[in-house]
Amino acid sequence: MAELRRRLRALAGYLGIAPAERARLVLAVTDAVRAALQSGQWLSVSVSLADHARPPALHVELTGGGEWPATAPGSLPMPTQRTPDGLVISLPLATLPAGIDLTAAWKETPPPEHAALEEELRAALDLAERRREQLVQVTEELEQTNRGTVALYVELEQRDEQLRQAHRKVFRELEDALRPPPPEVTGVELAVHYLPAQEDAPTGGDLYDWIVLPDGQLHVTVVDVMGHGVTSTRDALNVTHAVRILALEGHGLDTLIARANALLETQNPELFATVVVVRLDPKTGTVHIANGGHPPVLHLLQDREARYLEAKGRPLGYPAAGSDEVRTERLAPGDVLLLYTDGLVESTRDILVGLERLAKTARQSAALATAELPGAIVRAILGEHGHRDDTLALALRWTPDRPAGDADSGAQGS
Repeated sequence: MAELRRRLRALAGYLGIAPAERARLVLAVTDAVRAALQSGQWLSVSVSLADHARPPALHVELTGGGEWPATAPGSLPMPTQRTPDGLVISLPLATLPAGIDLTAAWKETPPPEHAALEEELRAALDLAERRREQLVQVTEELEQTNRGTVALYVELEQRDEQLRQAHRKVFRELEDALRPPPPEVTGVELAVHYLPAQEDAPTGGDLYDWIVLPDGQLHVTVVDVMGHGVTSTRDALNVTHAVRILALEGHGLDTLIARANALLETQNPELFATVVVVRLDPKTGTVHIANGGHPPVLHLLQDREARYLEAKGRPLGYPAAGSDEVRTERLAPGDVLLLYTDGLVESTRDILVGLERLAKTARQSAALATAELPGAIVRAILGEHGHRDDTLALALRWTPDRPAGDADSGAQGS
């Protein structure tokens, strides 16, 4: 075995193989031969040059007298190829000296083994040091990359937060533009609370409108369009505008919703919306209600009793849309009308249970100021059950003994 190693080193020196590659070659051949001998085989060793290959290569072929050990090739430090009779260990060569005579090279006097081993050890140590330096460099580059990635992530998160804040600001401005402040009407206090289904999209299909008609009556509209987001907001805005125009033209509540449906169905055949319209005479407390498939108005009396003011009708987009009747009531001073959308009564998934809970919550909250009332009711109901739909609550309190602009008059929740 020692002689084989010396001959391989002599051949490597003749071919100009670097000490580190020489060490790998000697170790690979030695391990393969040892595995064969330990398995009881005889073998022969031959060397050849693949000088037409690119790059050229030195082949050391080991031929045995039996089946080669199955585990030997996988443990060798050089590329190995099985042959029917043994193994071929290949070492790529950078260049080939001119006039090569492998037979003469094989008979070259090898260098002293201790000198060759020292040279190979130095080469291995140099290679290990270079690998260590490369590892240090790669580690530093990775750390710099990680720091840069973290910094980039922080910057992106900051930009995302700035973008979210900008979106919220735009949405608030859009919401303010779509949801008009309450008019100042002597003897009437108004407040509203709106809660979107999604925090990042604070506009939806729940919309309201309130105006004072030329005859002095307060006209209030609440609309609930099927769907969420900007598209439903657009449709709800179209409904409130149509109702407002018709009201200002002097159309009565008995035909108002049906006429609005006739105007809108040609523009948007897919529209489906419920709507409730209330008109209050601030001087007398007389209120008229028309309803197009919307949840009934809740009447909260001064003595804290609560009752629903039903007015049958069908939604916009439904066959024969409109209000079948106009409900007329007379309010007592301090009475409250609560207009709302179905998100407030459907959170329990049973609308009858939701209506009962709303009436109970309204009675319990009746002593609150008008400005606080709708928000308190919404929070009390949805805080327990959560919400999956846009929710709107609008409170109208008749206070004939209080002038416009006093105390809570005109208060608007958010």
